[in-house]
Amino acid sequence: MDPSRKPHNQDISCISRREDCLREQQRIRDLELSEARYQNLFEAVADALISVDRGGQINRSNSACEQVFGWELKSLFGTALSTLFQADPEVEQAYQKALQGTGQVLELPFVWPSGKLVTLALQLSAIFDGEDISGVLVMAHDLTNEKARELERSQLHEKIQTSHQQLEEKAQALEATQLQLQQAMAKQEKANAELREIGRIKSDFIGVASHELRTPLTFLF
Repeated sequence: MDPSRKPHNQDISCISRREDCLREQQRIRDLELSEARYQNLFEAVADALISVDRGGQINRSNSACEQVFGWELKSLFGTALSTLFQADPEVEQAYQKALQGTGQVLELPFVWPSGKLVTLALQLSAIFDGEDISGVLVMAHDLTNEKARELERSQLHEKIQTSHQQLEEKAQALEATQLQLQQAMAKQEKANAELREIGRIKSDFIGVASHELRTPLTFLF
């Protein structure tokens, strides 16, 4: 081998390694940028979002998860979906169906680590990597306040219906009372008419009797 060629080969090797290093650095920057964009998309959603891999482990979540699930955000990473939902069979079944490409929608009670009970609406859909399914995206919305308002509206509607029914019953009772009063007044008017007729007959009788009595007395005097 020509010793004069060795430095040149070393230079080429160094340049090649440097180019490989630069490409690797660029690839890492691209991945970091893509990761940041992906996380920004997660954070832009108001509802809780968690990404679950095919092994059932949570590998991504947004900050809304703390308000929806009551878990610290750092505690969710690497946690099994079954742990988060306390091995709820309905959630597990929905997760398996989502892995097969069938979206699922659930509504279920959920207990925070603190013991607080809430009602959640879940939507599970497949995450596609090309034509393959790489995991499941779970979107969760807290329905607790909406359920409370719905219950209040239902109770208010029931009260209104009860009040309306009571008013109708009172109106019917009033109509019945008015009818009874009208009937009583009609009877009273009939009785008054009969009394007037009796009074007239009595007056006529007294008038006739007085006349008949006065006539014989006239002849006596």
